Amino acid sequence: MTAPIYEDFIQPKGAAYRVSQLKGWSHYLEPISDDPARLSGNSRIWGDATPDVQSRVIDSLVEAAREAGLDARNTAHVLAIARIESGFNPDAAAGTTSASGLGQFVDKTGLSYGLNESNRFDVDAQASALVAHFIDNRALAERRGQGEAYIYQVPPRWADSGLRRSRAVPREGAAPARKLYPVRGGTVRL
Repeated sequence: MTAPIYEDFIQPKGAAYRVSQLKGWSHYLEPISDDPARLSGNSRIWGDATPDVQSRVIDSLVEAAREAGLDARNTAHVLAIARIESGFNPDAAAGTTSASGLGQFVDKTGLSYGLNESNRFDVDAQASALVAHFIDNRALAERRGQGEAYIYQVPPRWADSGLRRSRAVPREGAAPARKLYPVRGGTVRL
């Protein structure tokens, strides 16, 4: 049974990938552990976990944030990132990349936060990795003199990777783009 505070957090199951979209390096087709002691999603699809599992994932994220000393506002950022990336499904995986788990870490980034083949879908390991990643992103945004809107938009792996800057991320000194806020049935631009 889901605690009343979580009712607005619970996410519906998202859309599945088509077979033609799947890439060989994706974790999308990997089997999900049937260990009853493990928090599991129903599939690799965004949001496809029971309300009880999603609520327990939220609890794990809040606990990892508390252990890292995050305040309520920063904890809310972590929860928002997990919601956007995985719909609180600990077994979510992208079909087109190696991104997986609550924060949708690609393999290389996941390794730098302690995630590997043995714990890639472990809720507590994912929660700790996502909080650490958030803290790194926050520090990067602060070093660049950027506000909260940039914490999620500019992951550390882009800082020195040579990847082209996304159009969604304004160049330094440019006015920030209006934010997109996900809502059921689409997004709202504010």
